[in-house]
Amino acid sequence: MIVTRRMAERRCPSCDHAIDAVTGRGGPPRAGDLTLCWFCADLLVFTSADGDVRAATDAEYSELSAELKSQIASMRAERSRIFAAQRGAS
Repeated sequence: MIVTRRMAERRCPSCDHAIDAVTGRGGPPRAGDLTLCWFCADLLVFTSADGDVRAATDAEYSELSAELKSQIASMRAERSRIFAAQRGAS
């Protein structure tokens, strides 16, 4: 089941946008879990269970499985589609 959890506000290290929720399967994020910033689509790594994040390195990205890279690309494409639709509706 997909669940959205509120968390104390953090800032994306790439775009400085506020991050105050995380959506995913299972429990709250743990150190080492991955997420995407919804605003800039950068790949982030949780550094603590408290929701602190840092940008993933190129080396970390290159170590991901082809399946996970494909899922990330799909999420980024969906994000772009939604943002484009929102701009078109304004």
